Formats: sequence, structure tokens, C-alpha cells
Amino acid sequence: ERDGRISRVDTGTGAVEPLLTISEVKSMGEGGLLGMVLHPDFSNQPYVFVVYDYDNGSGYKERVVRFTYGNGKLGSPKTLIENIAAAGNHNGSRLLIDKNDPSKLWISTGDAGQGDDAQQPGKPNGKILRINTDGSIPTDNPVAGNPLWSLGHRNPQGLVMANGLLYEAEHGPDIEDEVNIIQKNGNYGWPVVKGPCD
Repeated sequence: ERDGRISRVDTGTGAVEPLLTISEVKSMGEGGLLGMVLHPDFSNQPYVFVVYDYDNGSGYKERVVRFTYGNGKLGSPKTLIENIAAAGNHNGSRLLIDKNDPSKLWISTGDAGQGDDAQQPGKPNGKILRINTDGSIPTDNPVAGNPLWSLGHRNPQGLVMANGLLYEAEHGPDIEDEVNIIQKNGNYGWPVVKGPCD
């Protein structure tokens, strides 16, 4: 939820069991607690990954944290990546772990209202990021030591793996929403290009 509460819902009874409130979550516009994914091998690796916005006194930021589930609670927080710029809109922020490669975590980030950042490889905004589930950077990423997988995104808010392909849904300006097949080191054009492009 936008206020930082994470609960477990029994789909059979509808009973809601509060697990954790992340007090540092700061809701502003479209910002707040934005995405969550469970590890696909949850019974052996009971990890819950969340992405949220916060303000540590040096501006509105975003971070991804891994929690461990046990005894009906979420605990042992481990920050995997942080200090991603956030804003009242364009935060992106979807998380995905491919069950065929459960050691990797995909993260979508929006441009946080700064379109030019989407074209800067050294800035994490406007990107699809790929990290290991322990927070380290995979050695086969396009740029050594960088979580960057693809760039040139405006506000990607959907990620799914299907038939071995990574798909991303992205909100564009006006009517120019996109569904993209994400390729390693791909450039999806924002802010120079919006919508259909060869």
C-alpha cells in the first residue's frame, strides 16, 4: 500500500494478516510503496523484494529492499539498490524474478520527470535494471559494475517474462504507451523518441 503496509491475504477466507509497515515509505503523487515480488522458490528462499520511495533528508529517492519471511513476519531487511531519484510521477518500479533464472532481479525505473536521465548510462533512472538477488551486479550485464540492462524508458510500469522474452509496458506522453521486448543494452528512445519507432 502507499503508506508502507504489507499484508498477507488468505484468498480462501479473505482474512488479512499484517506483516510489516515500512515507516520510511513516503507517499507523494504516484510515489510510495510501488512494487513487490516473492522469490519463485519461496519455500526454500523465503524472500520478499519490495521497491518504495523515501526521503532521507537529501531528496525524494527510491530503493529496493529484500526482506525474509518467517514466523508470520517480514524481517532482516537488506537494501539491494538505493538513491534512485524519485518524483511525484514517472517512478516506474516493477520487480520481476524469472523462474528460469531465479538468481536475477529485474527492476524498472522511471525518469522521475527528468527525461534526459533516461539516456545517461551512469544514472539508474529511465532504465530496466538487472541485479543479482543478493544485490551484486551480474558479470554479464552490458556495462561492468552497472545494473543497467536497457535505457531510454519514460515510465515503465509492467514487466513479464514469456517464452524466454522480457516484455515491458511503458506509459508514454499523450497516447504513446508502449509494449516493448527488452533486449540487452537496448535503447528505447525516450526522450527523443516516443511511441512507434523502427
